[in-house]
Amino acid sequence: MKFLKKYTGKFFLFIFMLLPIKSPHATTLDEIISRGYINIGYHDTPPYSYENNGVAIGFTIDICSEIISAINKKSSLKKITANYISTKLSERLELIKSEKIDLDCSNSFITKTRVESLSASIPIYVTSDAYIHKKSDHAHRLDDYKGRSISSVKGSIDTTMIGRANRFDNLNMLMLPAGTMNSAFEKLTTGEVAVAVLEYMKANYLVHSLDKDNIYEVTKIGPPFLVGILMKKNNDDLLTLVNDTITHLTKTGRLQTLRDRWFTQKVPGYGIIKNDQEIQNTPANATDFASFRDY
Repeated sequence: MKFLKKYTGKFFLFIFMLLPIKSPHATTLDEIISRGYINIGYHDTPPYSYENNGVAIGFTIDICSEIISAINKKSSLKKITANYISTKLSERLELIKSEKIDLDCSNSFITKTRVESLSASIPIYVTSDAYIHKKSDHAHRLDDYKGRSISSVKGSIDTTMIGRANRFDNLNMLMLPAGTMNSAFEKLTTGEVAVAVLEYMKANYLVHSLDKDNIYEVTKIGPPFLVGILMKKNNDDLLTLVNDTITHLTKTGRLQTLRDRWFTQKVPGYGIIKNDQEIQNTPANATDFASFRDY
């Protein structure tokens, strides 16, 4: 028995020595370099991030690839690879807070509420909300659908915006949340709702790819939104590296090249050509955090 106790104790000590030890002072960036991979969260939101033939691609995915390259330049020990994790829109923020994902590389809006509990990069894009509706409705404002049914993606800022409009503008619209942007559009095409509210570029891609009979149109609503990359709060080393990378991409023109690729040309898996002059003229290096939404 003494023999067993003696060597059993040594055995477990040996196993413990093999386990990775997390330093109380280690940053997320240190941990990423130590483990050799970074967890990248994304959800189905073309052209920002989506899966095509089993591979995660998109505008924000390309930016995050540049960030990984920057981390590799900082790491002299091992090559950092990407572990892409497909998430639901409604759960991605909690996955960041619980450290299941290191960066959210989809199309995250930067809002005052979000930056209270998360860190956000400098903006990579400027966009707005929009609603899809039938051309035959001859509608010019969301108010024209007062008292009607409306759909948006569950857990999105768009849903929050509709809730606020209902309360403050007395629109009395019935919200029918959808799991994805495609299902939100499907509710519109089947007549279940009169309007589908989405981010402007996503709304455009749905109409251009699925509206074969040219029945629907997209109308912008509300002030601009800033789009950025979200990560855990108090993550200064990683945040600095992300912001430095975006700044470098902006100064070298690489960010504009990526915007042109994903917003004005054919998109893999969709084959759409979107050539919106207003979008092209939106500053790629916008840093006006004063335009934060407060929700």
